[in-house]
Amino acid sequence: MTWCIRLVHHCHASAKVITEATQFTPNFTRGDIIVDVGKLGFFRKKHFRRMLLESPPNAVFLDECLIRPVLERVRDVEARKGMTVGAHAADAFLASIDSLTPPMWDLESGPARNHIHEATKISRDVAYTPDEIVGAIRYLLWRPSQAQLRKTLVAASGLAATATVGGNPATPLDVVALFVETLGQLSDDEWNRPRLDPAITAAAQAVQSQRQGIGHRLLRCALLGSESGPQIVPLLQLLGRQETMVRLKAAREVLTCLYDKGPSGQPGECS
Repeated sequence: MTWCIRLVHHCHASAKVITEATQFTPNFTRGDIIVDVGKLGFFRKKHFRRMLLESPPNAVFLDECLIRPVLERVRDVEARKGMTVGAHAADAFLASIDSLTPPMWDLESGPARNHIHEATKISRDVAYTPDEIVGAIRYLLWRPSQAQLRKTLVAASGLAATATVGGNPATPLDVVALFVETLGQLSDDEWNRPRLDPAITAAAQAVQSQRQGIGHRLLRCALLGSESGPQIVPLLQLLGRQETMVRLKAAREVLTCLYDKGPSGQPGECS
């Protein structure tokens, strides 16, 4: 560890006086490499990402730096969910999640450990600490709550105001129903990239709007309760057919309620 001394010159235009002030910035050195300590977090995340994607997987690293810390946080969250309603009503994180995703039902199982690893791999968020990771993949560990689905889908409805399906005016409900129909035609054996890619592409292309990619955005909202998240096909593969259909149908129910109560094709209030 070293200290980098920098001279900072301050000029006063009227008096033309130059004063020198010394600033100290801690540096980390190793051999000929000098790195500002403030950048160590960036490099740490880069290293974590590299180790996460390493093939074959480093079992010790995954267990100590990912699986066990995340499982501990999941247990903490589940314990907090058992608190009184008033206690977690003010907790936005708890309010946004529902039941655990099926692979996470048994937190000691191999499927749960593998699910955490795969979910972190497909996440687009640069996360490193257990809290960051759990926050980034929360809707892959838990299903989004009804309240979170409503919030996200209502917001997305504004983006889809000019959407059409097959040339006909369409609401977000129509778009989600299209994905339910399209993906529902695939069997468990067909739930793979060669079959999912063309199915999703065809359905998304049938949805036209002034907003580019509105089909994919609404599908992600329906699956995750969020507009941001992993790429669609890896997301579908991770969730699996059964969980995907459960989530799409839950989103369809939310939208059905919203549009049944909303005038002129606009979402209304839904309890």
